[in-house]
Order: sequence, then structure tokens, then C-alpha cells
Amino acid sequence: MFDSLKMKKFNLFFAIVVCEAMCFAALPVAAQNVSVVGRQPQQVQSYKGTYYFTLQATKAVDAQSSEYYRVVEANNNFKDYYTKGDLLRAKGTVAYLDAEDDNNTVFDGPFEAYYPSGKVWIKQTFKNGQNNGEFTEYYEGGLIKEHETYKDGVLDGIKTTFTEKGDTCYQYVYDNGKLQNDTYTQSGDGYSVNYNAQTKKPVWSQASDVQVKNIMDKSGDVWKYYTLNGLYVSINVKYRHYYGRYYVVSVYIQNNSPENAYFNFDSASITAGGGRVRLFSHDEYVRRVNNRQAWTAFGLSMATVVTAATLDAAINSSYYNGWDNYSPGRDFAHDFSSFIIEESAAVGSVLIAGYMTNEMIKVQQNNIGYLKNYMVAPKNAVSGYALAKYDPSVNQIFVNLPINGVVYSFRWNTANLQDADER
Repeated sequence: MFDSLKMKKFNLFFAIVVCEAMCFAALPVAAQNVSVVGRQPQQVQSYKGTYYFTLQATKAVDAQSSEYYRVVEANNNFKDYYTKGDLLRAKGTVAYLDAEDDNNTVFDGPFEAYYPSGKVWIKQTFKNGQNNGEFTEYYEGGLIKEHETYKDGVLDGIKTTFTEKGDTCYQYVYDNGKLQNDTYTQSGDGYSVNYNAQTKKPVWSQASDVQVKNIMDKSGDVWKYYTLNGLYVSINVKYRHYYGRYYVVSVYIQNNSPENAYFNFDSASITAGGGRVRLFSHDEYVRRVNNRQAWTAFGLSMATVVTAATLDAAINSSYYNGWDNYSPGRDFAHDFSSFIIEESAAVGSVLIAGYMTNEMIKVQQNNIGYLKNYMVAPKNAVSGYALAKYDPSVNQIFVNLPINGVVYSFRWNTANLQDADER
């Protein structure tokens, strides 16, 4: 009834009470039945008096057999009371009152209903028996359960429902009773996700770099970030030359949504107009440190520092022969091994310690070192970094990070890129 007969909002609560073993003496059904919608109230008719009704909203034989009673004043303003305890049940104005069957009664104007505890349950406005204007239903604890807007008895505008804790809401857009989109929006603590109204599966919004914002961490470094699809996706780019010439891309992904976030680093890239900037994949990174035991020790747990000599012996420098002028051979192997020793020991902790917000504190942090394909669970975050060979001819790069099939692209000016080794 709640979904199909929206003009009968007041009826739902009492149906629920009946199903719940008639708690609190089971509330009676309110008086706005679809069969009387559109009925014109009789002009200047007074219903002053006291009326007793049963649980089914029919006329009670006497006060003792009633579930609630209504006291109507001369101007047809009324107050309903629960017979047990004489507690206020509702108040408003009647345009037409059926003393034999309160289901046929027509309300007009502002209306409020109350839980047996005295807490507000519903606030709404009727126009000749139909919902018109705002409708708000509350949980007994006081938080909003549902908010809607009606026009002549049909939904018109945004319908919003909330969970009892108030931490999640759902929004639907209606126009003259018709759902305007195939999606609805679920929002919560720091996230907003669209879902298909039929399949209930997420529908991810596409990212545009015009949505990117900037924030500065405690050390003065600028981070660029998106807040989209329930995710907080942020990067920082530095230039390093001490062990070679590289871009270092630090990444932080926080999942505030109720859905898993799949970060596909294998498909991540750095693009640059007219230049050649190659992002080292996770597999390439591991191949350069061919000793998997050593990689596990310093790359994932960051618990062991491996000497440069050991890493030099483990790196397959011939792997780079196909890179034309980006084939550094043995010198690159030494640079790279020294570089990753330092980075693996420091970059993750610096990233998190130097860049924290209140939202970040609320989730489980996971530092994975060098980036790889990763599933970020709800209320979790992942941080890591990746390397790309520096190209001095490039003034601007685009860092492209695919998550759940959406590419989060960050434009970064490299002409004046900060040299992290000179700080």
C-alpha cells in the first residue's frame, strides 16, 4: 500500500503495527482512502463532536471498545487520541468526516501524526484528501525516514529515504508521478553512487579533469584529487634525478562507497603530447628486481633494506635493450636498484603522514609500495607509487588511472616540476 497509494501515507504505519503483534495498542488507519480522492467537501459543514473508532477505523460501539477517538472543534480542527493512555495520536483539519468509516474521511491542510511515545511520526499537507507539498516521515528516534514532495497527490520532485542510523540515503527524481531516470542515488558518509533502478547495480559516472581539485599537504606539496563515484582518488608527481631521471607518481585511493573498487594498474598510463613518457608496470618493476624474495621483503612489507649490490646482481639489464635511447644498461640498473631501496623504505610512510584529512582517518590504510592491480574494499584506502622515465622535452603529462572501468585522468604541469632531491 505504501508504494502504490502514495496519498495514503498515514495508513502504512498502522498496518505495520498490526503485523508487529499490535504493539502500543496498535495504531488505527488514518482517514484518506483512494476511493474518496477528488470528493468535494460539503461547504461549511461542522463536524464538531467526539468520535470513537476501532482498529479497523470503523465506528466503535463505545469508548471501551475503541482504539482511538477524535475530538473535532467547531472549525473542524481536530485531535486524535489513543484510547489507551489518552495520548495524542494526530492533529489536523477534516474537510469531510465519515463517522461510520474513518477510512473515508478527507483531510485538508497541515497534518501531523505521532508515535505512542509522543515523538513526531509524520508531517504532511493535504489538499482535499490528497498529499500536496512536502511529506516527511520520521523514525521514532527523531531522524528522517523519508522526505517527498507532492503535487495534487502525485510525486513531483526529489524523493529521499534514509536508513535508521541516518548514515545512508537514497534519492529518486520524479516529475508528475513518473521516475525521471533509470537510476537512483545512494549517498552516505563521504560518498555518492548511482545505481540502476532495475538491477540495483552501480552506474559509474565518467571522470573529467574539470572535476579535479587541489590540496596541499603538511610539507607544502600539492596533490590533485577527484571525489567521484564514492572514491577519493589523489596523486602527486615529483621529479627525481639523484639516482637517474624519473617521474615519481604517488597515488592515494580511498573507497568511501559500499562497492568494491577495482584499480587496474596494468591499464594505467602516462600520456604526453609529442614526448615519450613510459610508466613502468608492476611486472616491469618486479623484473628489474628479479629476486622475488627480496622484492617481497622490501616492496610489500617494507621491513628489509636490500643492499644495492644484491639488487644489481638480480636486475636483468638486457630487458631494456628494446627501448632505443632509453636503454641505460648497467648504469640504469645501479640507479634503479638504489632508487627503489630508498623509495620502498620511505615513500609510503611519508605519503600517509604528510597528507591526512579527517575522512582518511576513518578508513583502513593499506600501503602496497609499488602500484599493482588492487581491489580496494569499502571503507579502505590504498597508497603506493609508480615510476616513469623522465623526458625533458615534455611540459605536460596526463596520468590516467582506471578504477571500475572509469579513467581518472590528471593533468600535471612538468615544466616547473619540483625536484624532490633538492629539498
